[in-house]
Parts: sequence; structure tokens; C-alpha cells
Amino acid sequence: MQHEILDRDLNKSTKLNQLGKWIAILILWLGMMYYYSKGFSLENKIIAGTILLAIATLATYYKPYYGISFTFGITILGALNLVHFFHQQFLIGIGFSSFSIFLDLILFVVAAIQCITNRKSINEFFTKLLEREEQPGEYRAIERAKINRFKTRFAGRSIQDLEKITINQDLLPEARKAAMELINEKNE
Repeated sequence: MQHEILDRDLNKSTKLNQLGKWIAILILWLGMMYYYSKGFSLENKIIAGTILLAIATLATYYKPYYGISFTFGITILGALNLVHFFHQQFLIGIGFSSFSIFLDLILFVVAAIQCITNRKSINEFFTKLLEREEQPGEYRAIERAKINRFKTRFAGRSIQDLEKITINQDLLPEARKAAMELINEKNE
């Protein structure tokens, strides 16, 4: 019974999400370890990459939301060839006379993996970064739509099941509120 109530899309976090926030950091640390296994280098781009990666690791551990965004940012810096994380680089250059930009394909793929595995956090970060003003009532309308979706989903459940949903802190607030509304409707 418990596993039916704790559906995957109702949970606040899943094991995949937990792994997703670390996947890019792990790939970058493996690249750095390989870099240092070939010999210690005092090149500025390597040292900068190491320092930024250490900060990203700590930030992801203590404040995952900011850590994920920071990791994405340093991965983009690496893709633009401003810092190094890998010994082997596959660069594509675009240039005009004295101006040229090189893109590292490996880090471009790592950035894509970071976007796919942490789409929600990165999207939320860029939305806040652009500071789009929220329209009055927009949040309530979105919340009401989520509650209505859960009410439809829970409509056939018994009052006992609904009570279990309302007290389960691992579920989304909208799911708990929908269960509470259904209990009130059934009691009326």
C-alpha cells in the first residue's frame, strides 16, 4: 500500500535526482585526476579548473541548488576553453582574423548531461537570473492546477489512504493539500 502512495512523481526527490546533481562533478573530477596522473602542471587554466571544481563540489554538497548552477557555469567555462578539466581536448574553432573561439566538445557533452540531469534546477536558476516578474495570481493558478491534477488522481482512494497522504512529509505539498480537500469533500 505504501509504495502506491509514494509514487515516483509525487516524491520530492528520487535516487536519480540525487545521482544527477553529482554526475557532472564526478566526470570533471575523473578528468582532473587523469590530468594530474600525467604529471603536475602549473598552467593557470588547470589550477583555475581545480579550484572552481573544488568550490562546485562543496557548494553542491552544502547547497545543491547553487552547486548545480555553479557546476553548469564552470562546465560552460571549460567548454569555451577558459579552464581545463581534461588532458585530452577535442576543440572546434571559430575565428575571424585575430579573434577566435574554441569549443571543447567533451565539456560541451558534459554540459548537456548536466542540463538533462538537472533540468529543473538549471531552468529555475536562469528564470530567477532573468527575474521575470510573476503576474498576480500566476503562482496560485499553477498551484491550483497541480492540486486539481492530484485530486483527479486520488479521487478513487479511501479516506484512510487520503489521510496517509496528508501526513506523509515526503510528498509534495500540492499532493497533501489535494488529499485534504478530497477528505473534506467526502465528509460533507
